[in-house]
Amino acid sequence: MSDNDFFDSLPNDMDIAQTDVKQSDPIIRAGEPALTSDPEFENDNFGATSVANHPVIDPTRQAAIEQNHMGHVSNVEVGDTQKALQIPQISIQVFYETPATAQLLQTSASDRRMARSHITLQAGGIIAAKNFYQDAPTPNLIIIESRLQQDQLLSALDDLASVCDAGTKVFIMGHQNDIQLYRELISRGISDYLVLPTSPLNFIETVYNIYHDPESAPLGKKFAFFGAKGGVGSSTIAHNVAHMISHNMHDSVTIVDMDFAFGTLGLNFNQDASQDILGLLKTPERIDEATINKMLIKHSDNLNLLPNISSIEQDNSISSNSVSSLLGCMTQSVANSIIDLPHIWNDWVKSTLIQADQIVITATPDLACLRNTKNIVDYLKSHRTHDKDPMIVMNQLGMTKKPEIKSKDFADAIGVKVITEIAYDPRLFGTAANNGQMIEEFSKADKALDHFSDIAQNLMSKRVQQATQKKGLLDLFKKKA
Repeated sequence: MSDNDFFDSLPNDMDIAQTDVKQSDPIIRAGEPALTSDPEFENDNFGATSVANHPVIDPTRQAAIEQNHMGHVSNVEVGDTQKALQIPQISIQVFYETPATAQLLQTSASDRRMARSHITLQAGGIIAAKNFYQDAPTPNLIIIESRLQQDQLLSALDDLASVCDAGTKVFIMGHQNDIQLYRELISRGISDYLVLPTSPLNFIETVYNIYHDPESAPLGKKFAFFGAKGGVGSSTIAHNVAHMISHNMHDSVTIVDMDFAFGTLGLNFNQDASQDILGLLKTPERIDEATINKMLIKHSDNLNLLPNISSIEQDNSISSNSVSSLLGCMTQSVANSIIDLPHIWNDWVKSTLIQADQIVITATPDLACLRNTKNIVDYLKSHRTHDKDPMIVMNQLGMTKKPEIKSKDFADAIGVKVITEIAYDPRLFGTAANNGQMIEEFSKADKALDHFSDIAQNLMSKRVQQATQKKGLLDLFKKKA
């Protein structure tokens, strides 16, 4: 397929509005070559960070550097939890030149981290961008792929600047690993220059860095706990893991009880909710940091609770947008949120799972849990392409006279390893629950504490903050009359 055939087959304005959490289909067929006339662009797709982070070096050392990039090319790889990325609610328009870049952008646009943004794709590169904005307002961010040489690119950018509105940001995706080009672009107000080929997560991180103030507090993490079926102990594990994080790892954590009918957060911590979280979710215009802070119950220095007034009389129907607003607002001020989800399957639960930074699924060693866990894991894998697999916890092992599926067989069937196994101990867990205590408060030497610690360590061990460079303003792109 030639370039012209490819571009002719696409609409002029390809709209990929992120209005839901469903994964979009690829816009080109798998295995389609990037450019038949440019075989160098068909090399292995090792990721490449911005030129600022990897300046150009002499050719004798370039191959070694690229080989090193093959193993670790970005601050945000699949399975990495060092930075919580969330692209703000902005409009983005991309002008690409190659099919490979179009596919990269399509994959990136369908990622959960881009869910709040609105992104459109258009073929044609910088010339198409200049012609398009002659009679159209510019979006928040323009992204341009260019294969032009430096002089041609800079001249074309001067032309583009004349039709850009004030406040519009621009970043360039190019095929030249040239530090001089990068410096010249930055000096002209371009937000960043990204060397192709690259990975979807690296692309997303570049967009994030353009809008993120490195001096502001980092976004908090969201950890969702979900039971493969009712009664498997997901809430108990969520609460004890949160207690372990706050008391043993000395990190701030807030537990959110999202089971509006049968939630046990207040009971397990011996606290009464004075305000109803469900009422707040039904009036999303009230959701802000101040309102949430008023509803929080401070249990200890590092542990806060957001319980609800559990009632089966209330209408529990809420929107995914309301829940996303609540949890998104919490990430602005809460370092770690433990989201205790009920065992239901609806739009807002699915959305919460997909948007979580990590998911813990609790199951018991029986056939129903095996089937349910397999279905849940398959769903999450298809909607969280660039995220780690969910963590599987086997609970209530060793019930007398009850046949069990071995954890290894369970893991082999679902394709995800089991991270820990918790023995069935009704006396220990029942007494602690009746006393409104966590296991560590009730019995400091029980083996269950080691399992809670394993889960906590798996959730928190890779939380390494890295400073990002603040980019210059687009002074050049403020000339439109």
